[in-house]
Amino acid sequence: MQKLIQYFQQQPKKIFLFDGLGAMLSTALLYFLLMPNAVWIGLSMTQIHALVIGALCLVGYDLIARIVYTSERGWLIKALALLNTLYCITTLSVLILHYSSITILGWAYFLGEMAIVGVLVYLEWKISAIPQH
Repeated sequence: MQKLIQYFQQQPKKIFLFDGLGAMLSTALLYFLLMPNAVWIGLSMTQIHALVIGALCLVGYDLIARIVYTSERGWLIKALALLNTLYCITTLSVLILHYSSITILGWAYFLGEMAIVGVLVYLEWKISAIPQH
C-alpha cells in the first residue's frame, strides 16, 4: 500500500485515472450485470439505476479533475475521497433500507464493492494529506 501511495504522490493526476476506471467498471457491472438480474440481487431496477447514476457522476468528476488538476488544486483529491465516501454511504443506506429483500448475492456484491472503494478512499486520503509540489 505504501508503494501505491508513493506512486500516486509522485503522479497525483493518475489517481483520477485509476479511480475513473474503477467507477467505469462499477457502472458497467451495475448496468449490464445487476440491472438485468435485479431479482437475483434483491433491489429494484430504480434502486440500481440510482447507483448507476452515482457511479457515472464519479466517472465525470474523475475526467474533469484529471484535466484541471494542478498542485495548487490538491483539494480535488480530497473532494474525490469525500465523493467516494458518500457513494459508499449511499450504497450502505440502500442496503440497510432494503435489507429484507437483498439476497446473499446482493450483499456479497455490494459489500465487496464497498470494501474496494473503502481501500481507494484510504489511499486518496493518504495522498491528499501530503503537500503536492
